[in-house]
Amino acid sequence: MRQFVSMLFLVALCILFVGCSSTQRGEEEVGKVEPISKPQPKVTPTPKCSPKKVEKAKPVPEPQPELKPAKIKHPQEKIGLETKKEEKKKTKVISQMSKEELLKTLKKDTDPEARAAAAEALCKIVEDILPALHITIQEDKRYWVRMLAIRALRQSRLITMDTIPILCKVIQQDKSECVRSEVAFAFRLSKSMPEDIIQILCKVLQQDKSEHVRIEVIYTLVNLEPVPPNVCKALCMALQQDKNSRVRFFIAMMFEERHVAKQNIAQALCVAVQKDLSSSVRWKAVIALGKLPQISEKIIQILRIVLKKDECSLVQEEAIEVLKKIEKKEPKTK
Repeated sequence: MRQFVSMLFLVALCILFVGCSSTQRGEEEVGKVEPISKPQPKVTPTPKCSPKKVEKAKPVPEPQPELKPAKIKHPQEKIGLETKKEEKKKTKVISQMSKEELLKTLKKDTDPEARAAAAEALCKIVEDILPALHITIQEDKRYWVRMLAIRALRQSRLITMDTIPILCKVIQQDKSECVRSEVAFAFRLSKSMPEDIIQILCKVLQQDKSEHVRIEVIYTLVNLEPVPPNVCKALCMALQQDKNSRVRFFIAMMFEERHVAKQNIAQALCVAVQKDLSSSVRWKAVIALGKLPQISEKIIQILRIVLKKDECSLVQEEAIEVLKKIEKKEPKTK
């Protein structure tokens, strides 16, 4: 019994001990207060990029100093300032072109600045060419080089006031008839020329030993408009006195074809019709007489004499034709 009571007592003590310990633990748990955490900002997740699409950040350029715009008075000056460098570059390129390219630019380029630069470049080429040609014409030892230099002046129309005295000297002194003939041809570019050049050409017509040179001079003198009286006088003298029949033939032909003062050549033609030894010269002289504006009775009598006495049938036939034309004209001039 005592043992039973003691066991109950021990059990009761155990129950009390367990209850006290549980209450203490509950109080400790109740006394603990958890700290309130501050709300954290929401972080948006960054999208994952493939390594191929990732671009490197470009370096930030350093700030440049500000340039103050130049004061421009007119709108055209503004355009000029903007294109000044480009024009300089284009001008340099044009100045280095060949002659053919410059001519093509001058004719076909739509940019007026380019055409102006091409014209300026061509002028500089001409300025460089002329002195070289002048020296070649006077000093080169080969006659055909001198001749081609003169031809280059003629074809390029580069005969200037500085060139004329050189050509006048060459046509009188050069030893080659080809060179002298080329000079006479070069003078034909102009329909008028100074009196001193005309006198030189008339002197060449009388004194030059080459028939080719004299014929070229005849063409040049007759090409003048109008033909001066001293030129008509020199041609008439050559028609009567030149020893070469070809020269006399060309003079008679020029009297027939060109606008020469025909009233001043009638006497020379009458002499040629009667006395010239060449039938071709007499034939051309008859034709020229028939084209005179006024035909006197003296000319008609000479033609009738030629019709009876001339041995060349071609001359006789032409004299008949001229006389028939004269008879149709009324009134007849005496």
